[in-house]
Amino acid sequence: MGRKTCLGSSVTVDRLALDISTKGLCSEPLARKVILAARDLMVQALTRGERVHLRGLGTFRVSERAPVQAVTPKGGHVNLPRRGAVAYSPAKYLRHLPVVPQLDSDNCQIL
Repeated sequence: MGRKTCLGSSVTVDRLALDISTKGLCSEPLARKVILAARDLMVQALTRGERVHLRGLGTFRVSERAPVQAVTPKGGHVNLPRRGAVAYSPAKYLRHLPVVPQLDSDNCQIL
């Protein structure tokens, strides 16, 4: 028999919107619109080459990747141009945050 591993759940936009509305801050549809608008504004800022710093969460920035020569499965070579990649640096608070996995049978699978 294989070993059993458990995967953590993800927090989605819908889950965040529900949690915000549960706290009574605003309605769920409005919270969802605000979250999506914030995401869109962050993407626009990163596209312009700006850093996005969210106090208590961390900093997002675009780092440039150098052009590389890749090998194809048939043994050929292809030149890949330089590209940007988003890098994330967590805030100090999050760097030392202990993470306790939530284990339940719904998130487990046999490998």
